[in-house]
Amino acid sequence: MEENPFINWLLESPTATIRYKTMRDLLELPSNHPECQAAYEAIQSSGAVPAILNQQVQSGCWKYPQHYYTPKYTSTHWSMILLEELLCEPEKPRFQSAAEFMLSNTQKITEEYTQTQNSGFTCLFGNIIRYCVYAGKLEDTRLQSMIRLTSNSLLGEKCKCEYNWQMACVWGAARSIWGLISIPKADRSATVEQAIQSGLEFMLENVNLIMDNQPSQVEKKTHPIWYKLNFPLFYQVDVLFVLRLLYQEDLLDHPLAVNLINWLESKQKTNGRWQGSSPFRQRTYKELGGPEETSRWITLQAASILKKASLHA
Repeated sequence: MEENPFINWLLESPTATIRYKTMRDLLELPSNHPECQAAYEAIQSSGAVPAILNQQVQSGCWKYPQHYYTPKYTSTHWSMILLEELLCEPEKPRFQSAAEFMLSNTQKITEEYTQTQNSGFTCLFGNIIRYCVYAGKLEDTRLQSMIRLTSNSLLGEKCKCEYNWQMACVWGAARSIWGLISIPKADRSATVEQAIQSGLEFMLENVNLIMDNQPSQVEKKTHPIWYKLNFPLFYQVDVLFVLRLLYQEDLLDHPLAVNLINWLESKQKTNGRWQGSSPFRQRTYKELGGPEETSRWITLQAASILKKASLHA
């Protein structure tokens, strides 16, 4: 298909999602192209997606039915994050049942946080919004309550959280935005749109401070994950993830993105690739692959971002 060694390396990936997204995002092939269709079918029939789905222990849940959050990173919540990232067919019955399981099992905490005006734990809520919107649950009243809670947190105390020493949280903000931007623009309320824009400004201002080693009010100590290119991440956030948010919203021309894009570009190797890190490899599904697959994921994401950023230059 392509004589570019860099592209060929991505297309040689045993991970069908990488092959599919390379064709769609870098080669700009339509989804109905025969090779795109073949790759999408392979996502559903081989590799990580069926391997993860097959490990459900009962309808809608993984590991322990009474715990959707533990163990990290193979229980229900984390499995759903991965399945959405991998482009699992959202209509698959096991994916649908897991979305229902999560909405049912988080309804109480959503109500409690709403009643007490607790602005924290939005890294959880944002991720749930992401995969439940993907599952077609946008109109579900339980999800709508979570969307309101998350939007209000971004507009108010910027995801101030007990797990972040009662400080505003960049990771929480980024994960909140990750969920909210999955809502189609035509379906976003004015509040959701305002929350996204407010959250983006807060996030970008603080990430720039962190990367410039300047004092910020969002961390007691800078997490080393900021200075690496990581996949997969779960509730954590790095520079690449921040740029993925801007990529999806077509905001890579934002003035506060310049330093982050330059940093990402500086990490490219002479062979055109980026080296990836997988800090949680031993704690999640082995079917995600080894170091080379991690670098393929990172390279695909970085190249897609820089390709789109160059269009704004």
